[in-house]
Amino acid sequence: MILLLVASCAFGQQSFQQRLIRDVSQGVEAWRSAFAEIERKNDPKRLIEGYGLSAMVNLHARTGDSALLAEARREMLWSAAQGRPIHAFHVPAFIEAYLYLRSRLTESERARVEALIRLTMRSQYDFPDWGAHNRSVVQANGYYYAAKAMPADPEAPKWRLYGDALISESWGRWSVEDASMYQSFWLFHMLETAEAAGRVDELMNSIPTRFYFEYYSRLMLPNGLMPDFGDADWWLRSEWYFAVMTRAGSYYRNGRYLHHARRFYEAQTRAPLSGSVLYCAAAALKWLDPAVPETPYPLTRSEEALEDLVGKKIVFRNPAGAYLLLNYRDQGAYGRYTRDHLNQVLAAYEEKPHHGHADENSITHLMEGGTLLLGDGGYRPFEDFFGGWRADVFHNRIVARAGWPMRGDVFDYLAADKLYREVTTEKVHFARFGPLDYSRTRLRDPALGYTADRIILFVVETGMTIVVDSIRIDREGRKVFANVWHPENILSKGEDYVVSWPKRIGTVGPYWENPHTRDLLIHFLDTRDKFIASKLITRRYNPSEVFYEYVANHFFAGQRLVFTTVLAPHAAGTFRKEMLDAVRIIPGSALGLEFSIAGKPVTVGLKLDQTIGLANLKGRPMWDAAAGTVGYGKLRTDADFAFAMEDAGGGEFGLMYATRLEYGGKTAFEMPVTPQIYQGPFEYRVPDARAKMPFYRGPLPR
Repeated sequence: MILLLVASCAFGQQSFQQRLIRDVSQGVEAWRSAFAEIERKNDPKRLIEGYGLSAMVNLHARTGDSALLAEARREMLWSAAQGRPIHAFHVPAFIEAYLYLRSRLTESERARVEALIRLTMRSQYDFPDWGAHNRSVVQANGYYYAAKAMPADPEAPKWRLYGDALISESWGRWSVEDASMYQSFWLFHMLETAEAAGRVDELMNSIPTRFYFEYYSRLMLPNGLMPDFGDADWWLRSEWYFAVMTRAGSYYRNGRYLHHARRFYEAQTRAPLSGSVLYCAAAALKWLDPAVPETPYPLTRSEEALEDLVGKKIVFRNPAGAYLLLNYRDQGAYGRYTRDHLNQVLAAYEEKPHHGHADENSITHLMEGGTLLLGDGGYRPFEDFFGGWRADVFHNRIVARAGWPMRGDVFDYLAADKLYREVTTEKVHFARFGPLDYSRTRLRDPALGYTADRIILFVVETGMTIVVDSIRIDREGRKVFANVWHPENILSKGEDYVVSWPKRIGTVGPYWENPHTRDLLIHFLDTRDKFIASKLITRRYNPSEVFYEYVANHFFAGQRLVFTTVLAPHAAGTFRKEMLDAVRIIPGSALGLEFSIAGKPVTVGLKLDQTIGLANLKGRPMWDAAAGTVGYGKLRTDADFAFAMEDAGGGEFGLMYATRLEYGGKTAFEMPVTPQIYQGPFEYRVPDARAKMPFYRGPLPR
């Protein structure tokens, strides 16, 4: 019945358009077959959905196949005859199809369909699910579409007012959801709402809208999927991303966005398309401008995604396809009205409002060679609403609790308290130094009385990652701190390490069979005073294993404890005990590390206590270079972070926030004495005053 366009690939997005037409055509055929069976049985339990109807009319707009309209008309009238409200999530799609078909219906047929729309909108009056989140915008979208379809209806003014109310917290603002499953759904229906309300240009040119398109494009995994964070389900339900990115690419004539849209689509789709995937593919077909040329945009460098206020994520990458995602997103200092409302109406005791997990300062993904080596905690089994799936203990992060178990299993003690506790996070540092990428992000937990910095060193050439968790006690008391990792499937283990590979990724749908090109070594360094354990648990709908180390004690204010973890992806089956010697800790008052990159020795210095050297208590600047200098083997510097790498030509160094750096007794970097740095009273001047350099990279002296 449905023709497939066959034309040679000329330029731009012609080939993508042809694939969309082919896939949507096949999906509509499958939808029609299923509907015919339902219609034959007159199944009273069928949910009335608009996804298939929307796909039919959007496909007709591209192909002109008249048989599509006949089928859409028949299904719409059958739905109207059932007299049951349309599911709220499907209202916009149903009414969109009605607007397209309306001129082809008789007056009595239009009356029957409009009666169904009126019934549906009335059924939603009692629960205005408002706020800057997914459910509110799809309801608002439905109200706007209803008012557009039936402008003369006596209830149309009320529909417009309901739409205005439900969209108010989202329009031109940020979503409160840090959840990859729902954020793109939210933006999709914002775009549809703009069309229904006749405000497309206004929305497309708002700053948050532009932000989210760029944000999504920068998070893409090497295999073309979106990473899952917060409420999410790996590759399932990411279809909304290829739809919104198609909209962005076509509207802004941005070929890079269209490149991302096509890659999202190719990674996501499974034939035949059905449900929301079919709906999104048809929406992409509607929005696609095939005259805009695609611009390939390889993602090969580490970067912030997108900043440190709303996105709060850092992606570490290399050209070989290694990928590590750090999510340090707290619930945010915005959306107060929405967040208070959600906390008063939702039984979401273990999540940030709304749909964001307790995953602050968590490594949600580690991937190399197409193999996922560390993943997020997933969504939740629908039958286990209070199972704790969003709790901090199910993420790759530091977990803290008051007290400690005198007997029994420590992980069970941690997992017994799954309630979300409000913490704040911020970025301290992020920089790329060529061979080494570096970040430092900070979490403050005022309820438990500690501050935790997570420092990440990413070796660009190999993908090896060193994670340093530096914890300062802010309030005295009995506490337990655990460095928790979820390798899921441990292949082998030793006293302080495991080698792992997740065999498959659990979802609420079919499992994702994980390729086995890589294994992951998780190695704990400096394990003195720490207990190490692994445990079989249930996570992400699967039996799983957790690997962790912990310290339990009575801590005093000002104490500091450190966990150091090496994450080393390697070819499957090639682990050797010698790999445990790849990174060595340099003893000292701060933390020094030694390792090699391509045979070149590297020394790293980390000033865990950034107040070291603030010795000028009367004048400014407060820092004193001599008092702030720390030795890390051959490296001496007052930097917060520094590294030096030797090679035959001398080598190179990098630093953050320093006045000087020496290596092997030779000065590699030094700021000059400058009286101009101080602008206060003359008598408060500091002799030997030097400005600090925020970031610097240069050659080591020969």
